[in-house]
Amino acid sequence: MLAKSYLVEGRYALAAYHVREAIKVVQASASFMNLMRLEAIYRGLKNSDSGQSDDVALLGIDLLKAHEPTLFK
Repeated sequence: MLAKSYLVEGRYALAAYHVREAIKVVQASASFMNLMRLEAIYRGLKNSDSGQSDDVALLGIDLLKAHEPTLFK
């Protein structure tokens, strides 16, 4: 996955962007396993030097929306 590669390279903003884009695809396919993979990358981003960035915060919100869509209606 491209996002994971960016995470490993330390390119955190790009990793967050690609995970946010992937969430849209995962939601459309209702793939729980892929959502878990995206959450693993999110945890890596949270623990990185960019863990407090706006990009990572928005990613966390998007993941919460993917898990609990009824909270945001």
